[in-house]
Amino acid sequence: MDHRNVMATLVLTACLAAPAASQDRPAAHRDGSWELSLGTGATFVDASLRGFLGSGAPEYRFANGPTLGSAVSVLMFRLGYNVSRRVGLSVASGVAGGDGVSYLTPSVALTFTPNLNARTSPFLLVGTEFTRISGNHDRVTHSVWGAHAGLGLRSRITDALALRLEGLLQMEGYREVPMTKRTVLNPTLTLGLSYFIGGRAGGQ
Repeated sequence: MDHRNVMATLVLTACLAAPAASQDRPAAHRDGSWELSLGTGATFVDASLRGFLGSGAPEYRFANGPTLGSAVSVLMFRLGYNVSRRVGLSVASGVAGGDGVSYLTPSVALTFTPNLNARTSPFLLVGTEFTRISGNHDRVTHSVWGAHAGLGLRSRITDALALRLEGLLQMEGYREVPMTKRTVLNPTLTLGLSYFIGGRAGGQ
């Protein structure tokens, strides 16, 4: 799917969900809950990495052609455990692709939220990650280290369901000789849903 269509879908989803999220409800009890999240959006691939993936003779390069688009569509899956209303741990995997290249990015993160039980709860994410890149002609490469930080917002639709907007700045290091720089920055923006399972009564 073209990244412009993805972003249009995200905006439409947010507009449709906003009226439900704005209803006046008592605080939820999400302390000790599991949180399953699914989102879609776009990853903006660093120019240095795009240049490497499009370099070389056609019979050897990763990508379909020498010029890659700056954005690729991404699906983000995340499973987290909310230790308290403020702190959570999660594992995630981002799956992205475009121009004949696929990106698989598993990650681990800490989440910090002022109050997870509120109707609207902003959050901060920090974590580590690893990206495996595969392309044409069975070519494969991967990052040797990675970290990310980001901001997000949950907006409650029901006690068990919330709209989730998340923006990450991913920083990774590569050791491929043809790359113009070894450390790349790949921002990612996703919109989706979080589903909460379990939980215990906690403070407001």
